[in-house]
Amino acid sequence: MINPKDKFPEALLNEPIAKRLQYFKDVQIDHLKHRVTFNHLVNSLNCAAGSKVIVVAGPTGVGKTTLARRLYRELQIKHADATNKDVSMVPVIGVNAAPPSGRNFNWKDFYARILERNGDILLNQKINLNGQGEMFTDTHCQPVEGSTADVLRRSLEKCMKYRKTRYLIIDEAHHILMVNDPTRLEYQFEMLKSMTIESDITIILIGTYDLLKIRDYSGQLVRRSEILSMNRYDANIKEDREEFTSALEYFLNKMPLKITPDFTNYREYFFIKCVGCIGILKDWLTRVYGHALKDGLDTFDQKYANKFALDNKGLITIIDEALSGEMKLEDEPYEELVKLLIESDNQSTSTESQPLKQKMSTEKKPRVGIRNPSRDQVGDNRHEG
Repeated sequence: MINPKDKFPEALLNEPIAKRLQYFKDVQIDHLKHRVTFNHLVNSLNCAAGSKVIVVAGPTGVGKTTLARRLYRELQIKHADATNKDVSMVPVIGVNAAPPSGRNFNWKDFYARILERNGDILLNQKINLNGQGEMFTDTHCQPVEGSTADVLRRSLEKCMKYRKTRYLIIDEAHHILMVNDPTRLEYQFEMLKSMTIESDITIILIGTYDLLKIRDYSGQLVRRSEILSMNRYDANIKEDREEFTSALEYFLNKMPLKITPDFTNYREYFFIKCVGCIGILKDWLTRVYGHALKDGLDTFDQKYANKFALDNKGLITIIDEALSGEMKLEDEPYEELVKLLIESDNQSTSTESQPLKQKMSTEKKPRVGIRNPSRDQVGDNRHEG
């Protein structure tokens, strides 16, 4: 539970501005939405027959990166005894999926980043031996820049196997889906499926609602995956409004200021301007606090805070994306599944039971005057014995 009255250490008021600001940046909050998603995620990972791919999807600013960092820390603590006994063991790896600099997601860069995180000090020595097995070849060995993604992928699979890696946490995982050709999305998902099989690891994908495309492009990965939602707070739910208000008061009390700002009459305003997302609230208050320190203020009011809020057009974009993603999360009714499965099977059976003559009658016939394809006779009979 959130304790809104939890204050900052009074001694911070005498510290330099940079230290006070860093203190507030490091403040984290175990609010309801975060706690529910985290517990569900941990339970899924602890399940013996759990999924090999776990997707955590949510709107921007809801706190997904904070969730990823906490999960990374908790998994490290969980396997601390094992890593103390085997110093070569790396049970969990956390990495950000960097957006592509070109038109497609760069798997080669992605593999190289994970190898670096996994302590591969020989990364620059990875080479592609296209001429391997040949006695004479003009192929020159190239470092990682000249290696193919396949070479780095095999190196990564071996590395995670030897390092006894069990979990790969990929934050900003929706960047993996950035491709110029939508037909390549299935290929992206198949790469992830292959990684779980070859390395025997569990992959946790954390990102926006774009990750829900996994259900549309890869039945194989759907079978091996579990989708979790990290929701924003809903203004229509009393418990959500109260939890958001507690989070707001908690952050305000954690600001090393001589006078704590009082926004009792502006709770709804802050809720709306953050579209119910704690991450947006924290970023906003961090900007406000930083400017207040710079301006030498002992406190600030709602009018001052409003100067550093996101503009309404940007917030409309965020809420539109959130609403669209929440609609995608809604499951199809059971009747739709029955209709698709049974009626489609009946239609297929009916088609297969048609008489052969009826099927042949539906085949396209050549136009009048057009010869059927056949082999013409070659030569003549003049030389026959």
